[in-house]
Amino acid sequence: MAQAHSPPDYNQEQVDLVTDDRNALSVRCSTCGCMILAAKAAEYVTQKPFQLPLCRQKKNMTTVEKETLTEWWSVKGAFDFENIGFTNASDGVKYLVCADCEVGPVGFLCPETHTHFVALSRVKNR
Repeated sequence: MAQAHSPPDYNQEQVDLVTDDRNALSVRCSTCGCMILAAKAAEYVTQKPFQLPLCRQKKNMTTVEKETLTEWWSVKGAFDFENIGFTNASDGVKYLVCADCEVGPVGFLCPETHTHFVALSRVKNR
């Protein structure tokens, strides 16, 4: 039987986001609505803490502000995406951005495993 649940920190009134450890709904850019992942294309991962740079940085900062995120949609290859953009590598990591509006980073490409991770908190699920 399919196991459905909502990730922590999500309002219980929302539609369940995870079914059989996969995204139950399409994953879209929070800014422009561009589809990033089709439903059931990605695996739900929680055991991968990673410091992702904030989308908006404060002016005149000498360091990049980051937040540690632990909830991800994970896919093995770039062709699993409907639409995604990549930044140039920074400290050995390529970041994922919306291909249409270039907002991001919404995720990252792990340099060791070559797995792509999209942060649940940086996208819409519908």
